[in-house]
Amino acid sequence: MSESFFLGVDGGGSKTIAVVSDENGRVCAHEVGESINFYSVGYERAQQNMAQLVRTIETKLGISEFESAAVGVSALFGRADEYDVKRFFGGILRSKRIIMDSDLFIALEAMDMPGACAVAISGTGSMIIARDMFGKISTKGGWGYILGDEGSGYSIAISGIKAAIRGFDGAGKKTVLSDLLLDFAEIDTLPKILDVFYDPPMERQKIAAFARHVYLAAKNGDEVAQKLTRDEAKLFAGTCIAQLSEIGGTVPVGVYGGVFENNEMFLEEFEKFLRLSYKDIEVFLLTTPPQVGALYTAYRESGIQLTDALKSNIRKTYTKFN
Repeated sequence: MSESFFLGVDGGGSKTIAVVSDENGRVCAHEVGESINFYSVGYERAQQNMAQLVRTIETKLGISEFESAAVGVSALFGRADEYDVKRFFGGILRSKRIIMDSDLFIALEAMDMPGACAVAISGTGSMIIARDMFGKISTKGGWGYILGDEGSGYSIAISGIKAAIRGFDGAGKKTVLSDLLLDFAEIDTLPKILDVFYDPPMERQKIAAFARHVYLAAKNGDEVAQKLTRDEAKLFAGTCIAQLSEIGGTVPVGVYGGVFENNEMFLEEFEKFLRLSYKDIEVFLLTTPPQVGALYTAYRESGIQLTDALKSNIRKTYTKFN
């Protein structure tokens, strides 16, 4: 009898992470590829990126079909129907079952917590997902970098870049962000930034990388960067509070994504603003990544009971890839 393999994928705004395990929960592959968010990179490119990732895995493991695959995509608000699944994965991924849902859904699965709970993700983009006491799932945010995504890496970065330019022009408070922007753009004078950002247009993921510079400036006491961080955290906390108010208030909130993981000040401010509305709320960083939550989904969709032993084996064998 041949082995069965299960595929879990987290398709974020900047990169895609795929994990494969066998029927015993032994993780045997971990690959990172480019984004499959078709709103960010375009549909054709998203398919190409997914195809490349699948080919790499199949070649390394010597397999041609998966028992079940679950893919979270940051471009989605909920589960894709059969037509959209076939349209995106046709000729790319061979699997007996394919589930495509929001990347927030697989993060909620990774949280692995019964009852009402919520997950806030802030990476390149930002969004909230929650489950109420009856199991109903709802989301807020996720409007993309043009219409929303407050508190995301991109929003923090672009706000920081604008603050740097205003400081340079004397239209805003002077800030170290102006000098950091020169280093980021690899230029010696700020007017040259027009060519860097517009000719050709800089990709959103690259712009979002400036969020790291904003964090460092805030950490080192720059008042402009600190205010910007507080403002972004307050806006995203507001989205989370709106979500929590719909599902009954004080529930555990898991947070995930590069902004939460790499920006201590943002996490502290986010939690502080939540506590203004929900004093005793529990806020914590997720320790299990969304791609593992996708694996959990793949097993469940195959009718396999997700026992504590199986989950433990997945987490234990996955650590060698980190």
